[in-house]
Amino acid sequence: MRDSTTPDRAGTGAGRPLSWLAPVTANLGLGYLGILPLGMAVVFVRDYPLVRLGLGTRDPNDNDGILPWLILLTIVLGFCLGLWFLVNLAVRRMTDLHGPRYWPVSGLTALLPTGVFSILPDSAWRTPGWF
Repeated sequence: MRDSTTPDRAGTGAGRPLSWLAPVTANLGLGYLGILPLGMAVVFVRDYPLVRLGLGTRDPNDNDGILPWLILLTIVLGFCLGLWFLVNLAVRRMTDLHGPRYWPVSGLTALLPTGVFSILPDSAWRTPGWF
């Protein structure tokens, strides 16, 4: 008979490293697709808020203002974040990982390709074979 004071470890993924294979693979794929929206967000931050703070110069060819950027970023980032959330929700249910580490690990794993390809920008296009 099980003691009722001990917490139930079922569904936490503890002791099963292979159960993390599906979330890590899915998030690396989503992270590779997320390079474009995160890159757009960096360009937006660099061209508008940081220029207002005096930490950069604005592109002289950008005469459209901030509204098109906000509309585009809202749509693209909203779609990508929604896709990331829905995919991770499905993977979490399929793998039965319910521990408190799932969402932080998934988020950091999805950001990993962006960090790698920021350091090595040419490898982002050589990976799938697009020359």
